[in-house]
Amino acid sequence: MAGTWAAPRFFALYFQATLFTMTLARRAVLQGAFAPAAELASVTEYTWHVTISSQAPDCFQRNVILVNGSFQPTLEVVQGDFLKVNVINNIPADFPSAADGISIHWHGFSMRGSEWYDGTGHIAQCPILPGANFTYYFQVNEAAGSYLWHDHSGSNKADGLQGALIVHAKGPEPWIYDEEHTLFLTDWFHGEANALLFALNRPFVPASQTPATGKWNWVGLPQAILINGKGFYGDCDLVGGLSVGAGVAQANPPCNVTTAVVSPGKSIQQPWASPGNPGCSHENIAVTAGKTYRFRIINGGSLLYQTVCFEGHNVTLIAGDATPTDPVSFGPCVDINSGQRYDVLLTANAAVGNYWVTAQPQYRMGSPNGFAVLQYEGANETLPATPTPQPGAVEPWTETEAVMVVTAASLVNLTSSSNASGLEPVVTAAALALAAPLNSTTLQVPQKATRTITQVVTQPILNSTGQLRWAMNNIANSNTPPCEAPLSLVYSDNNYFTHMAAASGTSGTIDENLQSVNNTSPLTVFLDDGSSPPVYPSTGQHIINLDIGDVVDVIMINEPGDSFNGDLTAAGKPGGPAARNTTEQHPFHLHGHHFWVLGSGSGPYNSSVEATLNLVNPMYRDTQNLPKGGWTVIRFAADNPGLWFYHCHIIWHQLIGQGLIFAEGLDHIGTPPADLAQCSQQCNYDFGPFDPEWVAENYGNTTYDLPGIASAVAA
Repeated sequence: MAGTWAAPRFFALYFQATLFTMTLARRAVLQGAFAPAAELASVTEYTWHVTISSQAPDCFQRNVILVNGSFQPTLEVVQGDFLKVNVINNIPADFPSAADGISIHWHGFSMRGSEWYDGTGHIAQCPILPGANFTYYFQVNEAAGSYLWHDHSGSNKADGLQGALIVHAKGPEPWIYDEEHTLFLTDWFHGEANALLFALNRPFVPASQTPATGKWNWVGLPQAILINGKGFYGDCDLVGGLSVGAGVAQANPPCNVTTAVVSPGKSIQQPWASPGNPGCSHENIAVTAGKTYRFRIINGGSLLYQTVCFEGHNVTLIAGDATPTDPVSFGPCVDINSGQRYDVLLTANAAVGNYWVTAQPQYRMGSPNGFAVLQYEGANETLPATPTPQPGAVEPWTETEAVMVVTAASLVNLTSSSNASGLEPVVTAAALALAAPLNSTTLQVPQKATRTITQVVTQPILNSTGQLRWAMNNIANSNTPPCEAPLSLVYSDNNYFTHMAAASGTSGTIDENLQSVNNTSPLTVFLDDGSSPPVYPSTGQHIINLDIGDVVDVIMINEPGDSFNGDLTAAGKPGGPAARNTTEQHPFHLHGHHFWVLGSGSGPYNSSVEATLNLVNPMYRDTQNLPKGGWTVIRFAADNPGLWFYHCHIIWHQLIGQGLIFAEGLDHIGTPPADLAQCSQQCNYDFGPFDPEWVAENYGNTTYDLPGIASAVAA
């Protein structure tokens, strides 16, 4: 099965023992599939050694982050079992980092009763420092389905610290298929991710830039799209075919895949790029004629919305973010944003041969395609005979198509006649119930909200430093100071945020020129209680308190970047370039919950739009698109005590402010684990300037300032 992995020989002995334990655990569950879960819970245990190695997944050699010597490994567990992962941070202290350490987030898991293990650095826990370890241990009370795990401190996930996370059903899977494959998508950059992040924190406004400060630089476009960790940056001509105007790509690069396996040596297309190329390959996906396959498509990218297409085959979408859907088909393609997962069924009913599997970026002109090969048993091991699919060849889903993805009728107590797709249901109601979260038999949406929260997304410039941020209600969310995790602070004092908000007010900012902070540094807290946002862009921890029992509507509005005085100083003078009035799409992810997507669309949100919201069978998921210049409305039940991050899953946006924290039922937070990761007394301020001199002093290599190919003004 694509996505599975084997440990290198160095780790073979202990890893074999771990996998043996996992196999026994799964076998026990499957043999007694219909017994009570509590009687069957076993422990699936992993030990992860996290290291740095020089690798070339796309033939460009650079430092990547590995787990037990493997790149982006898949983690598998059975629904209802306990998951125990001992993470040992062996990343050297001098590897570029904006976050001082690592932490692992289980993307899509509610973590109900396990809020201390959510893995959000400087929110649920302190990062695991170099040389230290921390063990995550919790019961997987989630719906069976496709998830992902990834680092949630700094931008280490974009260097490889992530992978697929598969939860197998404790009983029979609800769909009928023969075998399955996982497609894990990554938009891959040739610069170390934290180094790319450094430049995002430098002054954006020319008047604030000096040789000492350096200047802002967007991360640009990825150099390759990896499918299951494989690909080749030379498939698309990133330079010769790129037309650039005003710093923004004006054309897509032409692509021409000439070989399935790239031999070691200099690239014919780009010999300057990686003279030490050790070779690379494309993913080969084996199928047998007549069989039906489940494909788990997971977008682990840091930037791109993508369209995945299977040449010559129609696919049926059956699940989104681990929630079964009414079956729906859009032909050979499925759209998927960063952090989202879609499961589809594909029947190998074409002529025996080889067919393209293409990952095509959307909304980012100039990005390359990613390629894999669907190879039938009996076909020659060659590339498909058809021309290489080109970027921009397939349009993204329309709004009409997007709203066809809805929760399965059986999970909201509807009859199959409500299925608007026209496809026959592929499962029974009893089987679908096994795919619901444990202890849940229905996903009916509450008909009324008790709290309505509006958040306006903008891209302001900070007055004092000229830094560019992403903000929600004019607040750019920073994770530090202090160095201690807020979950620990509110456990000791349920009113901690209220006290800090009273002390800091709601209009000031901390000194953004700081590079390091400590546990005594003041925390600026903005309690977003529905009152007016700050008049001018501000930084601090953006907190919204929720009571257990609240039913919460969040209305997301996507405004132009310079709204809310985003380009004005306190004196009313322009602070940045004129006409920053564009918007872009954002995939928003909520920790600790799935939510119902009541509606989403372009244009303004008003009463006429509100009347169209879906209160019958809305999609129940954890990551949802906010359209460019548009709106999205989600609803969730506040029934899970903890601090739950709600943020854009474009990592470059999240790390410079695009997020907030729901502080939920703070008087019900459970006891912290005795071995909670220890905090350093001094840590990097995540909005610090990371100027070139600081980089050189800490890492001794100013080449970390090099931008990616085709940097763009728009972020």
